[in-house]
Amino acid sequence: MGIKSQRFLAFFIDLIIINAVIGVFGLLLNHQISLYRMVTGEASVNFKVSFELFYYLIYFVFFDVFKEGVTVGKKATGLFILDQQGGIPDRNELVKRTFLKMIGVIFLPIAALVYLIAEKTIQDSTSDTKVVQGKP
Repeated sequence: MGIKSQRFLAFFIDLIIINAVIGVFGLLLNHQISLYRMVTGEASVNFKVSFELFYYLIYFVFFDVFKEGVTVGKKATGLFILDQQGGIPDRNELVKRTFLKMIGVIFLPIAALVYLIAEKTIQDSTSDTKVVQGKP
């Protein structure tokens, strides 16, 4: 399996985990949203979208700050993030990378197409990092 396939698989695993958490919290919060609808007569779609993006951000920032950028998906597929010198990027670089990844999440089809053509993600290009297979 090539690096592109592994990166897609790693991201897919991360998406499954994030969406499972969103689903659980969504069920818990659905009651609160229903109460809001009963009181005001409306519910906000923007709330749901921002709620989901918040969980994506929390998930990736957590792994960037505490696990050197190795998410569950990356660990399962044996991928690591390195800087251009072959070392572990510092936390600031990893957090910057996460915020750039959120742009990719928002525009996922476009970001995936750019990755397939350019062989680098937005976050790799702008943060001078690379994802490699094996141990750092």
